[in-house]
Amino acid sequence: MIEYICKNQNDPVYAHLFTYNLVDLIMKDVRCDQLFNSKILNMAINFYEWPSLNHDNERCFAPFNDSMFNIRFAYPGLFKDKYD
Repeated sequence: MIEYICKNQNDPVYAHLFTYNLVDLIMKDVRCDQLFNSKILNMAINFYEWPSLNHDNERCFAPFNDSMFNIRFAYPGLFKDKYD
């Protein structure tokens, strides 16, 4: 199932399919590397409010449980160390 979704439906819209079962999949030793490298759980954010054109190109991950439409203005709260 993961291989099919990553190959044919590689879009963050399908992240809800793994909301409640991702931990169970990992605990059952299901290979999830393809899922973590896909666009489903790893979405690039390109907004002017985010420093995407910065020289520091280190990847940073942070949990965000609000609407994806509100993420545009959440950078100062999510990455406080980088923002300061």
